[in-house]
Amino acid sequence: MTLAVGSTVRMRDGAGKKNPFTCKAIVATVSGDNTVSLVRDDLAPVPLGRVGNFIVAPLFNSVGLSVEECESSIDDLMELLPFEDISGNEVSDSLSTAEKVELYKSRGDQLLRLNDYTCAAAYYEAALSFIASISIGGTCIARKNGDAVIADVD
Repeated sequence: MTLAVGSTVRMRDGAGKKNPFTCKAIVATVSGDNTVSLVRDDLAPVPLGRVGNFIVAPLFNSVGLSVEECESSIDDLMELLPFEDISGNEVSDSLSTAEKVELYKSRGDQLLRLNDYTCAAAYYEAALSFIASISIGGTCIARKNGDAVIADVD
């Protein structure tokens, strides 16, 4: 992996834990002693471009306001998945709704396998946004006191 200041990478966090989570971080400096200084993204999920608000994931009022500087070994860094760059997030208009849902879901699955729960939630929410609809007699997920609850539509 080639590291450059300003590039985005995936870092493992929670060393020593059975299943350390991963998250995105921006390379701030690269040292000669196999360490890298990073600026880690906020751990709250951020909606992808198509989704204005999340349907199921909780709301966070502090999204984008919190960043954390940290040090990491180069061995604890990974490249982003191919679809995670800005151009890779765009989905072709020629795909059917079912294909778009499956594409976003499979991307969320890949991120979940990497223990990046924050990014996975954003992709699952994007998949839901293609098929979410409300009709009388149906069931929906609504927010009540900041929590997601199941409700019947009258």
